[in-house]
Amino acid sequence: MSKINTVGNFYENMGLLMKSGLVDRDLLLDTWSGQIPATWERLSPFRILTPQDWLSNHAKGA
Repeated sequence: MSKINTVGNFYENMGLLMKSGLVDRDLLLDTWSGQIPATWERLSPFRILTPQDWLSNHAKGA
């Protein structure tokens, strides 16, 4: 479970850096857009909330 948390935290922190403007959105997406969906799918057995669930509850963002 520790490795799963590490991966999840990495992407969470990356999103936070992008959201706060410390990392350019286009650069992040150009670099990681292929990895993010694949990683999300690999973590699917451990997920509680889907992106669609989150978006439906946070239409304006966090």
